[in-house]
Amino acid sequence: MPINVAKDFLGHKSIAMTSHIYTHLSVDAFAEASLKVINFQHAQQRKKKRNPSETGDTSNSRK
Repeated sequence: MPINVAKDFLGHKSIAMTSHIYTHLSVDAFAEASLKVINFQHAQQRKKKRNPSETGDTSNSRK
């Protein structure tokens, strides 16, 4: 949605106010998404270390 439409729809007096709110929400959403990706990557690495044969990686297995 264009910022000027959101401004009018929300009843804000200025685009700056609307922009500040949406930017803040976007930063928080980005931070939350980043943490989810990092946690997922760590979980995959732990899984890979526990079961190297399931991922095709045999670097941690004994020969």
